[in-house]
Amino acid sequence: MVAPRQKKSHNNIVYIVLGVVIVGIVIGTTRLVGHSANTKSKSEKKISVLTYANWNPFEYIKNGKVVGFDLDILKSLSKEAGYQYTIKNTGWDSMFTQLNSGSADAAISGITITKDRQKTYSFSKPYFVS
Repeated sequence: MVAPRQKKSHNNIVYIVLGVVIVGIVIGTTRLVGHSANTKSKSEKKISVLTYANWNPFEYIKNGKVVGFDLDILKSLSKEAGYQYTIKNTGWDSMFTQLNSGSADAAISGITITKDRQKTYSFSKPYFVS
């Protein structure tokens, strides 16, 4: 994905964070081969979601609970689709390891879509553009 360059007067940190978040939400980020929330029977309707809760306001820890914009989206979409979800805060690298091992169904944490990642994961459509 390509976005137009912004004026250089903006803070570079903002670009980095927002660039990561542009395609970040990965509801349904699953391995293309094998374990997938879409292959579960309709009676199960459960999804295990990972996050790296270090991107306030998108996902962060408040009073010991993962909260933020991404979690609001996850809650809303899960309800609409009829899924129950569990959310687990984990490290950045651990998030991908767990997805690859099949111990989680999806991740939601400002994950940038890259060609290499697209070879392994399915991404949702970006919902935030910086």
